[in-house]
Amino acid sequence: RKTFGNCLPHPSTLIKWYGVINGKQGFLAETLKAVKNKVQIMASKNETLFCGLMMDEMSIKKDVHFNGVHNIGYVNMQWCIYRGGPGVWTPQRKKCRFILLHDALPMASDILVFMLVALNSNWKIPVAYFLINVVKSLTFDGAAPNLSMARKLGADLEAQTYFLHPVTNDKIYIMFDAAHMIKLCGNTLGNHTVIHNKNGLKIKWQFFKELVCLQEKTGLHFRTNIRCRHIQYFKEKMKVSLAVSILSSCNADALTYCSMSLKLPEFENCKGTIEFCRNMNYIFDLNTRNFLSKSPYKRPLSQKNIEHCNNFSISYLSSLKDKDHVPITKSIRKTGFNGLIICLKSVKQLSIDLVLSGKMKFILTYKLSQDQLELLFSTV
Repeated sequence: RKTFGNCLPHPSTLIKWYGVINGKQGFLAETLKAVKNKVQIMASKNETLFCGLMMDEMSIKKDVHFNGVHNIGYVNMQWCIYRGGPGVWTPQRKKCRFILLHDALPMASDILVFMLVALNSNWKIPVAYFLINVVKSLTFDGAAPNLSMARKLGADLEAQTYFLHPVTNDKIYIMFDAAHMIKLCGNTLGNHTVIHNKNGLKIKWQFFKELVCLQEKTGLHFRTNIRCRHIQYFKEKMKVSLAVSILSSCNADALTYCSMSLKLPEFENCKGTIEFCRNMNYIFDLNTRNFLSKSPYKRPLSQKNIEHCNNFSISYLSSLKDKDHVPITKSIRKTGFNGLIICLKSVKQLSIDLVLSGKMKFILTYKLSQDQLELLFSTV
């Protein structure tokens, strides 16, 4: 608008124009029509559209207001007055008479959003949203309901990471958000303080503390982003960026320099920790590929570099043990490690089905991350 003056309408005017679109809770008819149009355009070019479906919830303020037609802000589920009290409609009650009363409906405290992201095109669009008052997380970020939902859909996460579409029988792959999984792995190491690899080498949280103390003492930093804030992560457990910064290759380089070049005694026997950082950094890069990265492990996954999807990372994660020498994938804090294994298996199978078969030239795994929904929520 600054460039073209008054030739373009004001943003508030554009908002009013888009206000005519029916945004009623549920599946949005306009967006489904738009997706249908995209499918037809791709079909006219003899191409098939491949998409990823993502889910997440966001907290909202409890409030009810009248939009000129009806009240908005109640849970848009089939709640009913049944035998003198409110309850959820079930198939057993379909023969019973019930009356919907707004006064009996609970006010919504969260909103559940479904978003469709094109894998072989450059668009994303929310396809549905529902007002809810109980958080039953379906974000695929590692919560127990996510695993239960995947099993209910037919995915045996230990044997296969997909379920079959009930109509087309196509494989639908399960993908956890890699950033959340890395955060859970970092928090596990911080809480356990020690993890063992298959060779018996210790992966110790203490080395990261020593690295921060050395940087604070000398006033010099080894090209790392780790600070006291990262060590005291328990104050900001939900910060994904803190765990990603700790389990990075730059910290592995710093630990290598302190132990091999400087030969500092406090960094003795940190080989296992260095290996852990490099492998976790590699695994995270493999699940967040995009066009703009210089790292070979973060470039688009194509036939030229599909060998990156090997079984080494899966076997490495499976071989880790906690401080009591219990396999980490069987321990109480197993979610993050199992989630990364599921991501690696899904990316490998997805690349075989789409890239090697010639249906797509490459895959950007970043499109399968939860960042797409987070960007949407930040604009609301």
